[in-house]
Amino acid sequence: MPAQPLRFCNVPGCSHLVLSGPCAQHAVEREHGRGNWDLRKQYRTARWRRLRAIVLQEEPTCPECLEQGFITPTQDVHHRHKATADNFFDRSNLQALCAPHHSQHTQRGE
Repeated sequence: MPAQPLRFCNVPGCSHLVLSGPCAQHAVEREHGRGNWDLRKQYRTARWRRLRAIVLQEEPTCPECLEQGFITPTQDVHHRHKATADNFFDRSNLQALCAPHHSQHTQRGE
């Protein structure tokens, strides 16, 4: 299978070659420019990784799939109420979900 051709970064005027999307520099700039960057960087901490592993272990199947009669392993951890600095690591605000249900909640802004 032939290798995918390189393209220019999708930011106008940038001459970096990439497989797709923005170059690494512009991707970082875009991420840091998001309004909730201070909160989102918590996802990269060891504390979050440990808590995430605990939630996934305690809740191995998606509760929303179970309601529909399916047994689906959980993959993502979702904040039941909008994440804030005060409740980000609050276990009672976290729920394990399968990837499709987590995406649905995230798209709806939940």
